[in-house]
Amino acid sequence: MSQQQSEAKKDLKWFVKENYQLLTTMGVFGGLTALFVRLENASYLTLLSFLMFLVLSIEFWRSFPKTFQSTYSLFVFENLSLALICSVAVYILAYYLMDFVVYLPFLIMVTVGFLLLTSLRVVIAFFQRHKNTLATILLILVVASITFFILNTILYFLGLSK
Repeated sequence: MSQQQSEAKKDLKWFVKENYQLLTTMGVFGGLTALFVRLENASYLTLLSFLMFLVLSIEFWRSFPKTFQSTYSLFVFENLSLALICSVAVYILAYYLMDFVVYLPFLIMVTVGFLLLTSLRVVIAFFQRHKNTLATILLILVVASITFFILNTILYFLGLSK
């Protein structure tokens, strides 16, 4: 029985049932993005909610089964949803292009900071296993200095720092 289920093609009803929480969350952030588009002086909120919507969209798109495992209706739904997501992305980015450029240094700094923080957590976990407090403190100071240098360099090249 389980072998028949694994060999059976997955249909649209199965996909919606498996991913309804992700679809609901995408709907919330898509609705917030639509709301923020209508508000004045809310370009930052629009871009932030839209970026969260895009992250969810990528996860949504990755959750589709392979083409040979899906029915035709699920294949059509996958392509139409991808077209919709891309259309919304083009609209938001075209409409808020200048705002996006203004917030780009902030987004770069957040991304670099997140990557450095993740790396720092791994290194700190290593030192905590070895119980070397002085080395941990020195490592934190070195990583903080490197982070400060990288962020200042990015701001300098973008013309936001002297």
